[in-house]
Formats: sequence, C-alpha cells, structure tokens
Amino acid sequence: MSAPHTSQIIWRSIAVRITFRTRHWNSEFDHIEIESEERSPLPLTRNGYRSHFLPHGIVGDHQCVENYVTEWLDHETLRPAVQTKCGE
Repeated sequence: MSAPHTSQIIWRSIAVRITFRTRHWNSEFDHIEIESEERSPLPLTRNGYRSHFLPHGIVGDHQCVENYVTEWLDHETLRPAVQTKCGE
C-alpha cells in the first residue's frame, strides 16, 4: 500500500480535494476519496463526499488522478438526471 497522494482541483468554481491511494490495503484496487469544499453537491455525490474503489492502473490511463476526477465529473454532468438536479 502506498502513501496517500492528496491534491486539489477547482471544478466549475468548486474546490475539490482528492485523496488517492494505489493498491489500497495491499489489494489490486486503487482508492479515490473526493470531497468538495463545504460539502457542496457534485455530479458524483449529493453530500459532497465520495469514496470509490477501482481496479489498479485505471487512473494511469488518464496521466494523473486530477485528470481522472475532472473527466469523471464532466462525464457525469452529461447524464439527464444530473442535468435536472444541477440545473444545467
């Protein structure tokens, strides 16, 4: 298990903290925690926090975890249910 990598992005004027761990608990899975400033709703979560496990290596396909999370957020805004809730 590696030490967590913590970073921050600004997505649509919302500060988003990202904590990324590779091979969490010595498994074949990586772990991402996403938390928005003041727990503002995001397309991935209504309460501003999301914990997500994914197969090891997927984030590497996006060059870095910040790109992965940004693309994930952008992708989720295209869903009709999210568009209705977020007013987009």
